[in-house]
Amino acid sequence: MIQKNILILGGSRFIGYLMLSELIKAGHNITIFNRQLRIPPAPFPKFTRLAKGDRNCPHDLERLFNQKYDAIIDISGYTPNHVEPIIKKYTSKIEQYIFISSTSVYKIPPPNPMTEESPKISLKNTYGGDKTLTENLLINCKKELPVTIFRPQGVIGPYNPHIAGLVFYRILNRFPILIGKNTSIQMNHLFVFDLIQAVILSIGNPKAFGKIYNIAGEEKVTINEFIDLCGSICSISPTTKKKEIILKYMDINLCDKKRHFDFFSAWPEFDMICNNSLVKKELEIKFTSLKQSLLKIYSWLMEDKKRLNNFSLRGEQYILYNLSVPFYQKYMWKIIDYFKTPINKFKESLIRINFIRNNYHYLKNIISKKMRKNINL
Repeated sequence: MIQKNILILGGSRFIGYLMLSELIKAGHNITIFNRQLRIPPAPFPKFTRLAKGDRNCPHDLERLFNQKYDAIIDISGYTPNHVEPIIKKYTSKIEQYIFISSTSVYKIPPPNPMTEESPKISLKNTYGGDKTLTENLLINCKKELPVTIFRPQGVIGPYNPHIAGLVFYRILNRFPILIGKNTSIQMNHLFVFDLIQAVILSIGNPKAFGKIYNIAGEEKVTINEFIDLCGSICSISPTTKKKEIILKYMDINLCDKKRHFDFFSAWPEFDMICNNSLVKKELEIKFTSLKQSLLKIYSWLMEDKKRLNNFSLRGEQYILYNLSVPFYQKYMWKIIDYFKTPINKFKESLIRINFIRNNYHYLKNIISKKMRKNINL
């Protein structure tokens, strides 16, 4: 494979971090550009070029595009305003623009299956609508700039297993998994490394220029089938309960929702079947089976069992078993909440110190380059 200069916009966590690692393994020169507000899940691989900046700041963009890139992989473009300044001023610096969109662009409820031509929403200030408008902006300039758009669905993988991590956590702790009324709803999930492989196959590939690809795995499974598959991997029979049993707890501040899940597991409310025939045909990608994807996630979780604790939710021992919460426990949670903000700030400071220590040699090089530049001036 020919070595290329690739710019990743955003994504210091999960997809961006894993994509960065795989591209470096493939021998490419990688620059990752973001505000560096979030700590990556592990130290950046060697030879990563870190570029700190805000894509909404013209000065930061001007500094970033002081060189040409064979491809841009945009993970953090959510609205047209995020993309328009780049394509208006810097198309001469870009050989290919790869945009990570979402199947959230399709109208709800979506058709079954969703194809690249299915009706989309374009309502401003909504996640799916803004993604649609951003896609339109890029496609309209495909004559001047080769554009490739991916619409992934149901991405799961290490570092951010989403619903798979929650299901494994509850099965291993013998907690019931809360489900809705309709458990026959189907969905096809996508292993994160399959998305990354598709992106790699599209780089510099004329077949992918001007194209939009739906991307999701092959297997369509119901909610119950997904849970049962996780249970077979753990060798533990899962138990489920209808989520209505905990509705009465929603009027008290018991459960702090986490970023991607809460007590009400994030199951779809209608079929989410994504047609992947075009990406298979043109990029010749082979998808990882759902069982293999879940096995890899499970192995990653069990490498360090502290990772399972990320899926714990306050009060679950009471709520999931439909038990009354003792008064003293509620009182303790109020005390914890009172001190939570300063404690979290302290933890964040420790994490940042650890990040600087783990990435010391990269930061040292950046500072050294800036000092040399000032001396030359």
